[in-house]
Amino acid sequence: MERLTCRVDNYVHSGIIKRTAKNGRVYESVAGNKQIRNKLCAYEDTGLSPECVAELARRANAVLPKNIKGEHGLVGNCPTDECNAFVCSYTHKYCQKCGQKLLWKVKEEKKGNAD
Repeated sequence: MERLTCRVDNYVHSGIIKRTAKNGRVYESVAGNKQIRNKLCAYEDTGLSPECVAELARRANAVLPKNIKGEHGLVGNCPTDECNAFVCSYTHKYCQKCGQKLLWKVKEEKKGNAD
């Protein structure tokens, strides 16, 4: 991914390189909100692509594991199709293999009223 910002002496420049001087690059700054430039620069500093960020956001939503079993402690499999790793409610809030957040809330079956 091509960067849109550059940090020089704790100032974030955005825009294109205007020219190259002897002692470094000189940037032509585009007028804009300083807070937006700083946030964009911080995002670019992570090195993550927009697709990676979307995948991380998807995995941050807790999902109920598959094949949940157990009376005292719960065990099951990661709900992510490409992973399917073994997970345990005592030790795993996230899948250790793919990072998917796990939801260990088990739905209780409604009992009929015996009147």
